[in-house]
Amino acid sequence: MGLVILGLVLLGLKWASVGVFAAWPWWVLLLPFAAALVWWQVSDALGWTSRAALKREQQRVKSRREAHIKAMGMQPNGSSSRHAANKSGPFRK
Repeated sequence: MGLVILGLVLLGLKWASVGVFAAWPWWVLLLPFAAALVWWQVSDALGWTSRAALKREQQRVKSRREAHIKAMGMQPNGSSSRHAANKSGPFRK
């Protein structure tokens, strides 16, 4: 994303004819876009993108599950709050 932003900034500076950027050739200003395209292709090919998305999804599901368990008055580890004080379990005497 940083390469795309850099490309947009350089493109805007060239278009507005600001300083030395006005004299730069167009192909130099398009290099960040080409580098971003290559980066996205490599990261997709190596699985970085899908692994990051999967990790975010797993974290979202885990936090949502914990919030629902807490809303039901249970402990996140699976035991209910009324049995949490009883270390021997609910069915042992």
